Amino acid sequence: MLAQHELSIAVFEPAGTSGLHKTKTDRTICVARRVARTQYGAAYVLALTTLMVGMILGLATLRFASSRFFQEDSLRRFQSAYNMAEAGVDYVFWRLHYDGAHLPLSETVTLGTGSFQVTAVDDGSRDRSTVLVTSTGTVGRDKYTIRRVILGLLPYEYARCENSSVIDGEANISTGTGRGIRANGEVRLNSPSNNVTTGAWATTTITCSGTVLPRYPSSPPIRFPDIDLNYYFYTAADYVYWFDVTFNPIWYPGGKGIALVYGKVWIKGVYNGVYTIVATDDVSINGNLTAANSGSRLAIISTKKITIEATATNVEAVLYCHNTAGTGVINVKGVTSIKGSVSADTISTDKSTTFNPDPSVDITWLRKLKMPGLQ
Repeated sequence: MLAQHELSIAVFEPAGTSGLHKTKTDRTICVARRVARTQYGAAYVLALTTLMVGMILGLATLRFASSRFFQEDSLRRFQSAYNMAEAGVDYVFWRLHYDGAHLPLSETVTLGTGSFQVTAVDDGSRDRSTVLVTSTGTVGRDKYTIRRVILGLLPYEYARCENSSVIDGEANISTGTGRGIRANGEVRLNSPSNNVTTGAWATTTITCSGTVLPRYPSSPPIRFPDIDLNYYFYTAADYVYWFDVTFNPIWYPGGKGIALVYGKVWIKGVYNGVYTIVATDDVSINGNLTAANSGSRLAIISTKKITIEATATNVEAVLYCHNTAGTGVINVKGVTSIKGSVSADTISTDKSTTFNPDPSVDITWLRKLKMPGLQ
């Protein structure tokens, strides 16, 4: 019986041939090896190509991710610096209208995540009662600067404010915190007994005897808002009087009210609550006028004249007298101590007068009292 294995029989090639013929099996093996080598080479090239493409894609992805990360990180830090600068603008508003800060203002505040540096100057030369704020927020190495115009100070945010020059031979006293004297003109206080430590602001010069500090000459003018009687009549007033009225003291149900009086007003006494009186004629404070407690507030607004009689030695109120002709007058006749604010086109004193600002009467209270320019 033949063996199961195929026999390979070698035969001699004819003359001129290269040698022995390979068997069919040998030829098959050689072809298979060549095919295998070709396949291995192709697989190697394919694997290498795949690896290179993967590396390129991976590097591209890594580069994109890295770029995106740094971009987002940069945007985050930029936003943080911007938010810090915004906080600086809010801070200036709070310092001016709630904390009694003086203008010009320059401060640096450091917080847990960064800091802001702010400067604020009275912008009244461009638009009265505005403030230009420059705030730079810093977070790490990133900075962002904002320049913004915000609501500036109004006359009632000073202890004594005139729409003309402040010229007074009697002693003026203003101490404590807050702002003292301001004029749309010069400030000239001649008494050697002057004692003003809350500051003086004038659009021109400041010439004073005694103590008047700090001084801010050449300040921009401040706005004196018009008294809109139609607003009070149609919108704000809770009570309207068509005749002269006496308040001793003022009181309304609920402990609050706004009264519009087409006539004269006489007022004194201890008031308990939050009240505003708007009068078209003269107002006479003919006795002490004081608050019953820390939550009580009173504003008296007149388009003609407010007189603090000599019998009123102690007054706590926000007083404002103004008209479009610029002839509103507040006259202080006796030796009087006033806590709050006295603002008018013209203010005169007959005796030594203390004008002390009330730091608790901030812009929120002035809005509640419906002061002109804040409705």
